[in-house]
Amino acid sequence: MTSIQIRPSSYTVADWKRGYESLTTEYDYRIESIEGEIPVGLEGTLFRNGPGRLDVNGDRFHHPFDGDGMVCAVTFKDGQAFFRNRYVRTEGFLAESVAGKILYRGVFGTQKPGGWLANIFDLKMKNIANTNVIYWGDRCLRFGKQDSLTN
Repeated sequence: MTSIQIRPSSYTVADWKRGYESLTTEYDYRIESIEGEIPVGLEGTLFRNGPGRLDVNGDRFHHPFDGDGMVCAVTFKDGQAFFRNRYVRTEGFLAESVAGKILYRGVFGTQKPGGWLANIFDLKMKNIANTNVIYWGDRCLRFGKQDSLTN
């Protein structure tokens, strides 16, 4: 008979839950702690886009994919690495930020306040801009919007 050895988890439930919290801060800094070395001649920017805001003033979106887009960029230049993240400032993101509440239906099931009567005939959904990044013609595009991550 073989015995099975159970290892302790490398994460906790609290760590896992943090992945579903909104990131409230935009950052811009040089990455100081690097394991190994950045290869000589490596220059460019790696972009990542995904949901960054998962609630508006504590009112959570129904699904994490309804979260407002945040683009993260890691830029390599002259043997150094730099990090920058910015929310994609869509019309919906800005309007909900000013209003302090959810104003739009989400693509993946988030409903605006007011119950089914307020949502049933409202077919306008918010552009979440959290799915893809394309670098085209010296511009970073997400759903056709210009970003300032490389400026």
